Amino acid sequence: MAKKEDILKEIDFHSEKISTQVRTVAFGLLITIWGFLIGQSKTTFTIDTSLKKYLLWVGFFALCVLFLDFLQYLFGYLNNNALMHKMEKENLEKIGYNYKDLRYLLQKLFFGGKIILIIVSFLFHLIVIIPYLTKEKKAINQSPGPNSAAKAAPSGR
Repeated sequence: MAKKEDILKEIDFHSEKISTQVRTVAFGLLITIWGFLIGQSKTTFTIDTSLKKYLLWVGFFALCVLFLDFLQYLFGYLNNNALMHKMEKENLEKIGYNYKDLRYLLQKLFFGGKIILIIVSFLFHLIVIIPYLTKEKKAINQSPGPNSAAKAAPSGR
């Protein structure tokens, strides 16, 4: 049978892992987008303006995820700091969380928000990039070779 202490340790472990994975995916999206926008390959040179616009939106969302992550930890700190001040002021050894406190609520809101936004960002990135890469692959495979223009050109006779 699980004890409350064990469950709280598991929640802490999983929430930290989720935060780490959220940051990893956000940085991965930013790096991938950066590569598409400044890369020197044949694929990146053919990226049109509309796709670049969508990639920049994905990058913006990824940055927002990282900012939500920061805000979650900021409000967690502010909440715990307020609790510590109250404990010191009232000379308490234990104190319960005020689940209606704005700092506590914002911490939870930003935690959930960053999870939802990273999922949306990743899915939007897939929706934007997969059709483009598939189209490019077909176009590259179906494009005539470098000598085909010479073969098809009239001889001038």
